[in-house]
Amino acid sequence: MGIWDAYNSEETQRGVLSKEPDIEIEGDLDKLIKAHSDRLGIDPTVAKENLMKFAEIVGQIENSGKTQGKNPSSAEGLYQFKTDTSEGQSSLETAINRTRKYLGDRSWMQDAERTDAINFLPRDYQTTLFIGDLMEKEGSDKLMRRVATLGDKDAMLEAYLELHHTNRDEPGTLKRAKQFFK
Repeated sequence: MGIWDAYNSEETQRGVLSKEPDIEIEGDLDKLIKAHSDRLGIDPTVAKENLMKFAEIVGQIENSGKTQGKNPSSAEGLYQFKTDTSEGQSSLETAINRTRKYLGDRSWMQDAERTDAINFLPRDYQTTLFIGDLMEKEGSDKLMRRVATLGDKDAMLEAYLELHHTNRDEPGTLKRAKQFFK
């Protein structure tokens, strides 16, 4: 289901989703990258180019570049954020909160929280949450600075395994990730 389908869906009619999507998709992503670039003292143009390359590779590893899809672990979307809240806050909620710190509240964030879903969000919103989440993880600055400034593939692999994936030692994940980051 695309965003326009979601906004015209039965859930929208019941008031679960907002009727008006934000129109600042690219602006939100640029604003987020600029804020983190300023915080880290790096060039935002170079940072955006390298972070987008990194995000593209991770999207391929996680869900073959598809924005929709769910696996048995409750992970969904391009970057496979977990949406299950049975054990506390989901990784989707955490990503939204970390991103909100820099962008303020957005209707698309509220919709994702209300529905515990990310599949209906367009690629740029999902990427905004992915970058917002990684850039705010404890201890991520040094590694993400290397990703953002140098486009360092070793740093990208390490950032993926340490900051995003839940089980870096899973043989299949490690093998697949190494294929993409060579």
